[in-house]
Amino acid sequence: MSNKFNDYNFNNSINNVLNNLNFNKPTKIQNEIIPYLRKAINVVGISQTGSGKTHAFLLPLIENINLDLNKPQAIIITPTRELAWQISQAIDMFVKEIPNLKYDLLVGGTNLDKEKDLSSQIVIGTPGRILDAINNRHILKLNELKYTILDEADMIFDNNFIKEIDKIMTYIKNGCFGVFSATITPVMHPFFKKYFEGIKVIEIKDQQSNIEHNLINIYQNDRYLTLKMVMDNINPYLCLIFASTKDMVNEIHQKLNNDGYKCALLHGDLTARERTKMIKRINNLDFNYVVASDIVARGIDIDGVSHIISYDLPKELVYYIHRAGRTGRADYTGISYLLYENSELNKIDWLIKNNITFNYYLFNEKKLLIKTNGLKRAKYQFKSTSSSDDVVKINNTKKKKVKPNYKKKHREVLEKALRKEHQAKIKERIKKQRKQRKNEHRSQ
Repeated sequence: MSNKFNDYNFNNSINNVLNNLNFNKPTKIQNEIIPYLRKAINVVGISQTGSGKTHAFLLPLIENINLDLNKPQAIIITPTRELAWQISQAIDMFVKEIPNLKYDLLVGGTNLDKEKDLSSQIVIGTPGRILDAINNRHILKLNELKYTILDEADMIFDNNFIKEIDKIMTYIKNGCFGVFSATITPVMHPFFKKYFEGIKVIEIKDQQSNIEHNLINIYQNDRYLTLKMVMDNINPYLCLIFASTKDMVNEIHQKLNNDGYKCALLHGDLTARERTKMIKRINNLDFNYVVASDIVARGIDIDGVSHIISYDLPKELVYYIHRAGRTGRADYTGISYLLYENSELNKIDWLIKNNITFNYYLFNEKKLLIKTNGLKRAKYQFKSTSSSDDVVKINNTKKKKVKPNYKKKHREVLEKALRKEHQAKIKERIKKQRKQRKNEHRSQ
């Protein structure tokens, strides 16, 4: 186990990149994965979103690339073009230090020479595009392949890319495999048994989470009203609002804008150019809220996300983990709100059994979020208590109005100050990163 990246004795170029990224200490998943991939040992890496899986495979992969050989030596397969683009940006940091390092991006919206073989050492793309380059265009040759990486593997299989991956695997005769995911879903087991029998599985459990998970019961059977009430009770630096269908995303976006909220929109029907333009505006902080679908948002790492609101439960419950994982990344904290109704309590129980610890909130007079002492399955009544926490008791009688006591007011002031401090830190971090990018651009 290494306490610092210096312990790995990477070459100077890689160390320069790590210094530029302010990476000093490897994460748990990086500590476990890097030694195996350096030795070309097949491995599955399972850890939560934002734990550093991308650099866990990029560092040994780039270290072992033969820069004198202009042929594909590594392919990285992703479920979305956004994630492929994000990984290419991470590789760009290494290209600045290693000019002979080249990569190709095989996603929708990119043009390929139909007759010219790919000569970059790294190929990144979605399953369909990679298979097309191998099987139809015959421009992706795999005879020099050292690494095959499947990133966000659970999403690859959930999106019905199994046939494409199965065909791609028939063309791979050499090199080692790295499979990375936040979770292992049942649909992945037959694939693992077929191709990866005996592969080394590294799972990082009991990870300390930087995310506070909150459950909010639907107010007066009105999900949209509940959403607006949550939005009116938080002060986000940037908040992502997730919904499970594109139609729902569109509906929420239209309603919020009609009600005066300035919101961005991200879903699969946007063209590549529209998505790129929208992401640029989001990164420029033109919006405080982004309404997004699960598919698109899984592939986007937006800096400065302070809050997540899940308008509904995703079709695949495990996707809640990925939604929440858009915040609380690196050393920052984040807050995730999940709106639910009583008919969904069995699904909430599944999340709890899968190590999600929730706080429970209700609304009092549409304004004050009040913390409860547990998940209740009956009607609620608010009552004052002598303890420092506000506890909601179960009762079928009418709600009794109470005035906030001194401790409650004091806590609200403290929480507001902490939020402002947190937002200021994020803003300063983004400001430094942008300044650094400008300086790097000017020096080129």
